[in-house]
Amino acid sequence: MSNDVFNHLFRSYHGEIDAYFLRNTRNAALAEDLTQETFARLAVMGAAISAVKQKRPYLYRIARNLLIDHLRRSGRLSVGQPESIAMDCVPDRAPSPEDLVSASEQSKYMLAALMRLPQRTRQVFVLTRLDGLSYGETATALNISESTVQKHLAMATAHMMQHLETDHRRR
Repeated sequence: MSNDVFNHLFRSYHGEIDAYFLRNTRNAALAEDLTQETFARLAVMGAAISAVKQKRPYLYRIARNLLIDHLRRSGRLSVGQPESIAMDCVPDRAPSPEDLVSASEQSKYMLAALMRLPQRTRQVFVLTRLDGLSYGETATALNISESTVQKHLAMATAHMMQHLETDHRRR
C-alpha cells in the first residue's frame, strides 16, 4: 500500500474509528491505543489492502475484532458470548495504568515480530489470525491458493511462537 493510500485512509477514518472505540470503552487513552493498533494492522497489510474493495467496512472489521479481543482479555466478554454484545458492552471499570502499559508493550513486541515476516506471510497472518478471514477468503484476497495460505500461516505461526518464547525467557 502506498503512503498516499494509507494517509488518505488515516485522515478519512481516524476520528471515526477513535470515536467508535471511545463509545465502546469509555476510556480515551485506550480508545487511542486501539485506534493506533487498527491502523498499524492496516499498514502491515501493505499492497494487499488494494484487493479490499470497501475499505471502511474492512477498517471496522479490524476495529471490531480488536475490541472483542480487548474485552475478552479484560474479562468483560466471555468466549461463548455473542459477538454482537461486544458492540454495546460498556466496561464496568477502566484498565489500570499497568494493564495499559503491558498491553502497549505486548502490541509493540507483536508488531515488531510481525514486521520481521516476509510481506506475503505477514499478510496471510493478519488476514486469517487478526482479521478473522477464512483460508478461502484470504486466498481470494491475495490471489493465491488455499494451500499456499496454509503454508504461509504455518511459517508465520512458528515465527510468532519463537518470538513469544524468546520474549518469555527474557522476562
